[in-house]
Amino acid sequence: YYLPGMDGLECLDRFRESEGMEQTPVILMSAAPPKDVQARTDLVFLEKPFEMDTLLDLIRPLLEKS
Repeated sequence: YYLPGMDGLECLDRFRESEGMEQTPVILMSAAPPKDVQARTDLVFLEKPFEMDTLLDLIRPLLEKS
C-alpha cells in the first residue's frame, strides 16, 4: 500500500508535529525505502520482506525504554 500524496518520511514528519509525539519511537517498514531514510536518526528502518524475529528484535529494546 502507498500513502496517497506523501511518502513515509513526510508522514513521520507530520506525526512528529503532533503534540507529545516528538520522542515516540517509530519503526518505518517499506519495500521501497525512501532515498534519504538512512540520514534520519529519529526512526528505525526495516526493509520488506523481513523476518518476524527481526521486527521483534527491534521492538523489544523500544519497549524496555518505556
